[in-house]
Amino acid sequence: MLRFLNSNVYLANELTNDIPGDVWTTSYPACVNDYDAAGIYESSILHKFKYEDFQKNPRFILDKEEIMFSWDEMEGFLMSWYDSCVQRKAISNCVDRVQWIKNYKSCYLLLDAATDVYEGSMNYYDALAVADLQKYSRTANNVSYYVDLNKLNPVPEVSWMLEDYLKNGRKSVWSNYLTEYIRRNIKDMLYKQSIANRAHARRLDLGIHLDVEMTIDDVDFSKEEAVFYFDNPFSADFKTNYVHISDMCGEVDN
Repeated sequence: MLRFLNSNVYLANELTNDIPGDVWTTSYPACVNDYDAAGIYESSILHKFKYEDFQKNPRFILDKEEIMFSWDEMEGFLMSWYDSCVQRKAISNCVDRVQWIKNYKSCYLLLDAATDVYEGSMNYYDALAVADLQKYSRTANNVSYYVDLNKLNPVPEVSWMLEDYLKNGRKSVWSNYLTEYIRRNIKDMLYKQSIANRAHARRLDLGIHLDVEMTIDDVDFSKEEAVFYFDNPFSADFKTNYVHISDMCGEVDN
């Protein structure tokens, strides 16, 4: 899942009964017929829309909290988002878009593999998601799904901000944003560590310095665990391209 303006943006194959409330999606992956959706996804209030409607009117997304796209649509949306940020000079053109997309797909595949920790634990929705992802091999070529997002003035995705920061000598207009982002994660990690230690057992050591006053400039990117500042290891979900960030951490000399 990624955060775009006021919306949580998912792949449609993430649609399960775990996302309550109003969900706007371009497809119902688990359904042969659309009319079956209400019975299969019982916890959600479903709204199906056409991606073309979003292309014609990008403001369509502004009041939708939960949005879901197919992989092709997601790929086109992400490239449109990135291009908008570069065109508006919100970030430098520093990201290898093709590699970023490959890494983003890996985020899902790695999470699905981790979910299947016991034999047979992968449920129908998980298996469907893996099969759906594996059938797509294209990367960063879906120009037919381009959306003009400039009028929405979106902020860059967190991993793009971070790459802009690192490739520009650890300087960026997004430094304060990144600082607040990691501080929120640090607070949550400290809380989860405290909960894990409720029986006075050995405290879980994540291998990174956890200080709610630290800034992005204090992060030691030479440690591979630095990715935890951006992808909270105590969370079952991910909210940024953690594979891409992990790769960047391995390339940085502090």
